[in-house]
Amino acid sequence: MPTDTSDAKRHYEITKQRVQTELKEQQRTALIKKKSYRMINAIALLFDRYFLDPVIGLFFPGFGDVLSGVLVIPFIYFSLVHVRSVQLTVAVVYNVMKDVLIGCIPFFVGDVIDAFHKSYSANMELIDGYINNDAEIIRKVNRKAVVSAIFIVLAMAAVYFMIKLTILMWEKLFALF
Repeated sequence: MPTDTSDAKRHYEITKQRVQTELKEQQRTALIKKKSYRMINAIALLFDRYFLDPVIGLFFPGFGDVLSGVLVIPFIYFSLVHVRSVQLTVAVVYNVMKDVLIGCIPFFVGDVIDAFHKSYSANMELIDGYINNDAEIIRKVNRKAVVSAIFIVLAMAAVYFMIKLTILMWEKLFALF
């Protein structure tokens, strides 16, 4: 038979859980209302859904990759300052480094592949997963954090060499004329 003490403890736990849920919802709403969230959402929409990233890379080779590197800054800012997750930030940088590396593949092949690799949308999915406390996304990001950090270092080296290779190939091509 339940006692008054056990009823009080149960009521306390239910109230505590309700307050925590309401607090998380208030935090989520506050994050979504931030200008930086709206900015990264707009970047993801323009550059992935409307294919602005590969189109820029197609018409201005190399510039699209530089722009991708610059446009990741709001994503990094939001994940570090507002979400406060180093693992999420590493995952965001990992996705963009992959995008830049793909975009560096010469002769427009990278731009075609880039149209199908939607790094900004992937980053929005990760950020939204953290904001909405999606356990699966958080677990996935945490599991891949170390591997992603290693990949980032290797990708930075690969991007450097791909840029050097692209410059060399363009120089050889222009030398023919």
